[in-house]
Amino acid sequence: MHGRNLIVPLVDDFGGPKTLRMAGQYVRDHGAIVNVFYLSNVEDYIRPVMSAWVRNVNSLPVDDSSLFIRCSLQENFLQPWLGSITGFMCTGNLH
Repeated sequence: MHGRNLIVPLVDDFGGPKTLRMAGQYVRDHGAIVNVFYLSNVEDYIRPVMSAWVRNVNSLPVDDSSLFIRCSLQENFLQPWLGSITGFMCTGNLH
């Protein structure tokens, strides 16, 4: 997938006005959707700019199968799980 440029690392302020919107536009321009979005530990930092983060996620081209891969540090174990991006778009809630 990486060799075909299907994995795109994004490092920036996800509540900011450019990164997610520009990535979403690139995906849209190529007639594609965001299938999977790995959040890493962004949830630890995104709360202060949650409304901007929600707007940016809502700008991404997704469908009902699009997923977040989320992580949580619980009892010193990294526990990943999947969450619906469209479900988040409807509620604005990661949990």
